Amino acid sequence: MKKTLRDYLPILMMLLCAAGFGALLLTGVIDLNTVPQLVEHRPVLAVLVILALFIAKGFSGVVVYNALVVVVSLILPLPAALAISGVGNQRSDHLRAAVLRQRLRL
Repeated sequence: MKKTLRDYLPILMMLLCAAGFGALLLTGVIDLNTVPQLVEHRPVLAVLVILALFIAKGFSGVVVYNALVVVVSLILPLPAALAISGVGNQRSDHLRAAVLRQRLRL
């Protein structure tokens, strides 16, 4: 079976995300204490970024679900965090099913 770059794309995305986050942590640009402060005055942008990460999770296993839920609960009040996580999970699962259906058709 011939392997292409597309087959390794989820792994490459995971490595890129891990390297980027690791670099931010090592340089002191970001830590868990500063995450809530980053989105304090931009809650709409925070929700859009969170939903985009849920969509990325639907394409591949790059975005770790547990880490995403923890970050959502850190930056949003509990009712909002539950609602955003629910919507994000639903969109992610819907997208994953659509991608799987398309792959099965090919």
